[in-house]
Amino acid sequence: MNNVAVKRTSAAKKAPRPRPAKERPHQDSADHKTGVRVRMYRVGLGDCFLLTSYLEEKPAHMLIDCGMFAGSRLDPEVAEKDLQKKIVESIKQETGGKLDVVVVTHEHMDHVSIFNSAKDVFDEIEFENVWFGWVEDPTNDLATALRKKYEKLQDALQTALASLQRLASADPDEYSALHQGVAQIAQFAGLEADGSFTGSGEPGALGAAKAVAAQPREAIDYVKGKVAKGNIQYGSPGGIWSFGGLKVYVLGPPASEQQLRIMERAGATYDKALMLGLDEALESGSEVPTPFATTWGHSVSVQDGKLNVPDAYGDIDTSAMLDRYNDPLQSWRQIDDMMLESSATLALQMDKYINNTSLVLAFELPNQDVLLFPGDAQVGNWDSWSAIKDFDSDDLIKRTVFYKVGHHGSHNATLKPALEKMTNSKLVAMIPTNEWFARKSKHWIMPAPILYQTLEKHTAGRVLRNDQGKNDVPDPVVDRKDVHWDGLDENVKADDLFIDYFVRG
Repeated sequence: MNNVAVKRTSAAKKAPRPRPAKERPHQDSADHKTGVRVRMYRVGLGDCFLLTSYLEEKPAHMLIDCGMFAGSRLDPEVAEKDLQKKIVESIKQETGGKLDVVVVTHEHMDHVSIFNSAKDVFDEIEFENVWFGWVEDPTNDLATALRKKYEKLQDALQTALASLQRLASADPDEYSALHQGVAQIAQFAGLEADGSFTGSGEPGALGAAKAVAAQPREAIDYVKGKVAKGNIQYGSPGGIWSFGGLKVYVLGPPASEQQLRIMERAGATYDKALMLGLDEALESGSEVPTPFATTWGHSVSVQDGKLNVPDAYGDIDTSAMLDRYNDPLQSWRQIDDMMLESSATLALQMDKYINNTSLVLAFELPNQDVLLFPGDAQVGNWDSWSAIKDFDSDDLIKRTVFYKVGHHGSHNATLKPALEKMTNSKLVAMIPTNEWFARKSKHWIMPAPILYQTLEKHTAGRVLRNDQGKNDVPDPVVDRKDVHWDGLDENVKADDLFIDYFVRG
């Protein structure tokens, strides 16, 4: 394996037209052969990072995720698929058609969708090695068990979305807001508003006739299929790998299901829950709520108009019960749709659980500086790093000079105690976000205000964003005089397709 080694240890309003990109000072990559270049492709709301190391004789290229949230492109007048293909064509040109490593952090559309939409271009790029978290390892028993649980949750959410769409059409005042909120979150898992998903334009799982984006599982399977099994690595906490002269530390996902289920904790993040107002209601390990205690639930079925109930109730006149229940004048008694009220909680549980399965990597340069890529890790993932015995995760955090901000700057994807330890005077942060889209189209607060203020403080304003220079978001190099770059601005290059930051080694 060239450059890679592994050591195993234990719609809203129409968006305003974007301003043209501005020129800014930068040095050519040839002047950075002692360091690393981080390229953030400007997909809008989504992660697509090309990491290039110049530390060895030949440059080594690593792609970390490649996806975007549907509709979140910075220029709405550009066709989304055209933008995605242009990005992958750029990756192909930059790497000479060969990626030494492709990293998929977790199973969400905003991290993997372009592997589906621009598959024809990716077909022309060689993947030498691919890296996943241990949750993707087919030989890991816990990973297999978690996959089955997730698929059951996914089935339940599909059914809920289909029912909510039907109810929202019949009674929009009662169900429309709930349906829209659940559908927005479900998009991260590749589900449409009616609960369908497909990758080929065929009817979806629930018989939807329209074509929708391929599901994230299809993208992950595609990436796995690009290499031999021996060239797939599954990261567990404590793993120490290498890439292009960089030492790579595996921090997450956590090795226990209990840690994976910790989504929130009081005081662990900067901002309170901001999405749908439901986050605080989710307790770690909690199950999807039901109208009655499970001890009162029994399996029943209806066959030929007859209600079949357990033998213990065999002497009950079930036909009369069923007639009364289905009587239109008694409809106020029916509870068929009561479970749908918990579907938003179900959607958030799925979303956060997958975020916590993120593969988290820290890259150490020869001068001991660290680049941190946490995927979209949430509290349980961040918390688990302190238990790693093979290296000192706190020390890695303290030496971090580059931080890829999790989940587009969401309130719950940056652990407060960890960011407080990022005090290196050279710290620069990158956020793959589109604030206009998040706020105007989805009513999401991204980036979260207090988190963003803290990032600005710790970086002295050196926060690079996908949407900088667009939609009234200032460019920290060109537009802002209050940003203290201390010469680091010479390492920044930006155009309409990507933003580069060079980190000297």
